[in-house]
Amino acid sequence: MNKSFQFTKLFAVVFVVVNAFVAGGRTVSASSCTPATAGNLCASYSLSGVTLTAKSVNGSPAFGTPPSAIMSGQFAWEYTPGDFANGNGTFTSLVVPWTSHGMGSLILSIDTVSLNGTLPGNIHGDGVDFMIAMSPGLSSPTQGSGINYPSSVFDIWGSNGSEYVGNVTSGSVVVSTVPLPSALWLFSAGIVGLIGGVKNKQARRMGVLGSPHQEH
Repeated sequence: MNKSFQFTKLFAVVFVVVNAFVAGGRTVSASSCTPATAGNLCASYSLSGVTLTAKSVNGSPAFGTPPSAIMSGQFAWEYTPGDFANGNGTFTSLVVPWTSHGMGSLILSIDTVSLNGTLPGNIHGDGVDFMIAMSPGLSSPTQGSGINYPSSVFDIWGSNGSEYVGNVTSGSVVVSTVPLPSALWLFSAGIVGLIGGVKNKQARRMGVLGSPHQEH
């Protein structure tokens, strides 16, 4: 096989790989969590644009533009190889709107089709309850899920003393992304540069060998 053709193929492969990472914003879908149990696998997910919209405030319908706010957070899903569905989920961060209660104050649970949270000892004037129904749900470490908005409900007493009741109106659960290590970018750039240098050298050599001999 012609060496020039081999170099061209190698250059094309590197070009496609590097540009695939560029198209992904220099990120790759990957697990960004460490399993608690040796031998297990771990995937990380994020709440993306999950918007809570109150249909009622203090028991009265929310007319006009109803109050809405973003719920943000991340969670890890740990599972044994080959048994993703029966894993265990743990929130690593969570911000619930309106309330001053942080993640540590709530009882949280996660399965492949729902995210749930409640404040122990909910009382009038101070409470948090939410359930986010995922559809179709989590099925692999490289794929997130949509949300069933009508079925995703909440009842939150805000720090201002108002009770917000409603459902999720937008957002999804996405696979968390990990920045592509800079070392890999340098390596890829080095490979491309090396290939270019070799091709230039080969071209000059071919130019010399291919030139006609001069008469002396």
